[in-house]
Amino acid sequence: MQEPDALIDVYDRNGNVYSIKQRSEIDKKKDILRCVVVLILNPKNELFLVRARDSTFPGKFGCSAAGLVRHRENPIEAVERTMKRELGVAIPLHSLGEKFYEFYETEGIKRYMRVYYGTVEEGTLEPNMNDIESYEWVPFNDVEKRFSECMPTLKEAYKEMKKALPRSVRMGTMRNRNESSGIARYPKTTLGGSASEKRFRTEPAAR
Repeated sequence: MQEPDALIDVYDRNGNVYSIKQRSEIDKKKDILRCVVVLILNPKNELFLVRARDSTFPGKFGCSAAGLVRHRENPIEAVERTMKRELGVAIPLHSLGEKFYEFYETEGIKRYMRVYYGTVEEGTLEPNMNDIESYEWVPFNDVEKRFSECMPTLKEAYKEMKKALPRSVRMGTMRNRNESSGIARYPKTTLGGSASEKRFRTEPAAR
């Protein structure tokens, strides 16, 4: 389960930390928070999607894993911690960068969101059912058809992943298992540490 006493940074629109709250005190709809999300693809060209128990969007599909970046934690540490807690694995991940999102369809919820993706063999994941209500492997090209069932964070992460993946993956036309599971074929981005991370302050800014 989530740690209610964990400290979470609250940001302004310029990426400055102006407040630090315990997780139990944050307002997920009003506070600007920094998060990491992960999309996991298997050799069948399916995405692992979950319905989380502690969700701002109850009943909606979310990313394979997602978590808030804690106080004095960087995105790499956050995504590794989140993957271990929610899916029980540590796998190579590729960063698709970080952007500021304002989800107008959901009362203007705001997030600085860094998107990661990776691949796993079937049977690798160990979903933490304390955090996850249910899960489903969904064919990559079917996700967009089911956007009405998806959180806005998943929709945006999916769009970023779709732009980054090779056409053979997006179109589901990979010829064999070796081609489909070859993560080395994907863009050579790093786990994290892009220039955009440097503009976040680690101490509260003056109000």
